Amino acid sequence: MNRKLAILLVALPLAAILGLYATGGLHRIDEALDLMIARHKWGGGPPPKGPAQPLESYAGSWQIEQEPGFGKEWIARIIVRTEGKRAWLRMWHPCPPNYCEQGEFEAEVYGKPPDAVYALEVVRKRGKEVLQTVSLRPNGQNPNSLTILENRRAKYPLKNPYDNQSHATALKRVK
Repeated sequence: MNRKLAILLVALPLAAILGLYATGGLHRIDEALDLMIARHKWGGGPPPKGPAQPLESYAGSWQIEQEPGFGKEWIARIIVRTEGKRAWLRMWHPCPPNYCEQGEFEAEVYGKPPDAVYALEVVRKRGKEVLQTVSLRPNGQNPNSLTILENRRAKYPLKNPYDNQSHATALKRVK
């Protein structure tokens, strides 16, 4: 009986690890831990509290009014999708003559969703050396405008001067 128990105690964790590896779960866990460590090392905590609005008012298509002039691949268009107390941001950057999609990311929702949300935020690593934070916040009482704060922090600022910048500007509702 003890032999069967010993084999079971060894086999179950091994089966769980193999299952996580086969489904990509280990990779997702590794990426999440890496992002948490990078965010802690390079700075950046939760956004400061501010005016709030319902989560549904963030939903829709948004376009930046003025692009920053220091480098490429800064966010120019965003589609916000909301469902219950969750939100997703699909982002594009300009690559003339059109826009290039950066992907869709689940946003961290700050406030008391779904009624009083003061910020939506996506934090992700771009390459191995740059941490990008995109925050959307209400822009006054105007329901057709949001403020976007995009912040890039390079691990080595002298090596990546264009990727160690921030900018804040208004987004206008397109649809």
